[in-house]
Amino acid sequence: MSYVIKDIEKKYWLGIDRVIDNNDNIVTVVEPIYSYKAATKFDSIDECTDIMKEIKAEGNYDIPAYATENVEELEAEEKKAKEEADENLRKAAQKKLDSIINDLKAKGLSDEEIRKELSNGFVVSNEEVEQVKEEEDV
Repeated sequence: MSYVIKDIEKKYWLGIDRVIDNNDNIVTVVEPIYSYKAATKFDSIDECTDIMKEIKAEGNYDIPAYATENVEELEAEEKKAKEEADENLRKAAQKKLDSIINDLKAKGLSDEEIRKELSNGFVVSNEEVEQVKEEEDV
């Protein structure tokens, strides 16, 4: 498993490098990273704890709000959110398609005329996707 360190107050992950300064001292450099995918990964929680202790001991960075996160869990959450968004988009598109077909049938168009009308496609707005999402939450 892989782990990353996140500043839970500022909601960003950390990129951590160890460099040698002008006095031949090893110094830890910490940078904000806005995607866990680009953050520095560690093989264990113990490694995260050790580097946080080192950062604190050096005294260059304030670390009271840092937490360790499991990369595999973050990826699973991201995948689930994408699947839910895709499903909401699919449902919104189907709902709009059904509505368009019903409107065209109400106007007396034949199946062939409806297919021709739909061959140009249609657009599903973000609002329509959000409406489907809200209907599901109720």
